[in-house]
Amino acid sequence: MTARTATLVGIWLAIAVLMVAVGLAAVQITVWVLTGSVVQPMSGEEIRQRLATEPALTPRPESSVAGTGEPRVFTSPGGRLLALCAGRDQAVLTDWSPAIGYRGYLVQDGPAPEASVVFGREDGTAVRAAVRCTRGFPRLLP
Repeated sequence: MTARTATLVGIWLAIAVLMVAVGLAAVQITVWVLTGSVVQPMSGEEIRQRLATEPALTPRPESSVAGTGEPRVFTSPGGRLLALCAGRDQAVLTDWSPAIGYRGYLVQDGPAPEASVVFGREDGTAVRAAVRCTRGFPRLLP
């Protein structure tokens, strides 16, 4: 190999490394712009610690709807929700939390005859969790 060939190969490798670094930076910036933060993967131990210290669901203080009873926590395969009744037949979804691997969307928090949230996964699995009130008591629909 001549000196010229070695130099060209070195330059080509340096440019390739630089392009990979620029590509990774571009991806990080795009994620930051779209989500507001750079997503850092968590280890299994970090996930266990965070789940162990996760606070219980409580109603949001800004909720201005007075229910007829205590809020109830319901669990579905896609996540948990906290609901109460406003009057005898109006459901209010005061809080919700997706299960690991799920995201919440299409939230209808009420007050309405039915309050619901759809929990979805990246693989297309979707779980709809809905609550109705019967005589002032919230119940999770099947």
